[in-house]
Amino acid sequence: RLQKQANAAGMSAVLKLRQAFAAADADGSQALSRDEVKSCLDGLIGGEAPEEDVDTAMENFDKDASGLLEFPEFCQLLQKVTELDAEAAAEEAAVEEPAAEEAEEEAAPAGKKYKIVLDSGAKMRAESSLDSEALTDIPVDTIVTIVETVEFESGKVRGKVGAPEEYNGWITIADHIVEEIEEPVVEEAAAEEPAA
Repeated sequence: RLQKQANAAGMSAVLKLRQAFAAADADGSQALSRDEVKSCLDGLIGGEAPEEDVDTAMENFDKDASGLLEFPEFCQLLQKVTELDAEAAAEEAAVEEPAAEEAEEEAAPAGKKYKIVLDSGAKMRAESSLDSEALTDIPVDTIVTIVETVEFESGKVRGKVGAPEEYNGWITIADHIVEEIEEPVVEEAAAEEPAA
């Protein structure tokens, strides 16, 4: 059974590659010219592929030096493009991750603050869905920061707790469970100007 699934997945991938090749093969010649490869690369990157990248692709993947990419060469080109995309995404994530961690350490999560007012506490859930199982109770008088909310057709609202960290999860936002805490507005004192 696993072999059949693997074969089906492999056939599906080949079919998708053949469809992509056929879409790129504007003249139906069963081989892609440089202009067709450029159009394909433009579509893949969502913009204008640099001419030198198109030239490099043709040099590296036109194995028989025919000036055209046949289907196997096209597949190798797409595999390389996919690998380069994955590497770029990984590098980008590696650069963004430390910056995100630093920002997280510097500031508390932005959101509205609520105080748990239900005597039995608020039920913390792993997911926002209505059928999500309760994990634990957040005690009465606990102050939580809600960083995201989801409203269901029924009118029920779930809020994602961003702080305190030990209660990261979802709670129901309702008047009998939580009370929104108004943040005090701090007005800066007007600087007195020296008398003239």
